[in-house]
Amino acid sequence: MRRHVILVTLATLLAAPLLGPGPASALTFLELATGDEGLVPDARSAAMGRTRAGEATGAFTAATNPALLGTLPGPLVMLGGHVLRMKEYRKTPAYDSFDGYLVESIYALNDEYHFQGGFGAVVAYAPENSPARWGAGVSYAPVRDFQYTYEEEVRDINAFTRPRDFLLGLHSVVGTGTVDAVSVGTGVTLWDKLSLGAALEYLSGGYDVAYQTYYAQEERTEASGLAVSALSGYRGVLGLSLTPGHRVALGVTWKGETTLDGDFVWRGDSEDLAFLGGTDILPFESGSLAITYPHEIVVGASYHPRAKMLLSLIHI
Repeated sequence: MRRHVILVTLATLLAAPLLGPGPASALTFLELATGDEGLVPDARSAAMGRTRAGEATGAFTAATNPALLGTLPGPLVMLGGHVLRMKEYRKTPAYDSFDGYLVESIYALNDEYHFQGGFGAVVAYAPENSPARWGAGVSYAPVRDFQYTYEEEVRDINAFTRPRDFLLGLHSVVGTGTVDAVSVGTGVTLWDKLSLGAALEYLSGGYDVAYQTYYAQEERTEASGLAVSALSGYRGVLGLSLTPGHRVALGVTWKGETTLDGDFVWRGDSEDLAFLGGTDILPFESGSLAITYPHEIVVGASYHPRAKMLLSLIHI
């Protein structure tokens, strides 16, 4: 399964949209309850391999590494969004009657698009006769992504069935929702070498996961699902950046553990989505739940190559 991302960032100071491709990522069944890592809707972050901690990501820097807020020119306002295209193939091997391998049979082929967006703003200030430069920023961006659609065909594997590969049913799992963060941070850069910063994030959101089975011969459908709403919580973010030279930058971001409290409503057969984890809540139709995200440490580095200058002198 692959996700390809195209980002569009609008900056009031750039007066032009930016496009950039992003890396591939995946959302597994086991991550449906906690969500996949959200993408910062910034073209620079995607084009540089999502370094984030090692480089400032424009007006979204408060959410990635607040230490770099002081390195940005201010003021800066950005509005960004991305379109994710997910292509998923699932195959099973086919064998002949002598147990000889024939071909890989595709039973799930999914192709879909997801949309997300955010905004950010940064201001920076350098006092006169001071080696320090201060910056402050606020941003709104997704941090966890629950969007996922999976569909598979279930066919008769009996070689003597007529017609061959008779359709028995359809399975589908559909996930929607996000957890978004409002990040408020500040940072200071000293002597253009060392940067320190901190931010506070308010996380909120919800998601819905639906499981459905269609029985073709009986023309009957069974559906189950879990809806989680009103998730909310806080976490702290600390950042550090070191620039030993104008061509190399090193950065570290630490995000504290956080627990998001919310409500859930269950429908259908709880065994259908047992892979979500937290099975202790499934016997109940509704109630309260808590999702804990552990500490995160992100280490990034960036290298800026220098172009070699060529000079030719012509005497006339």
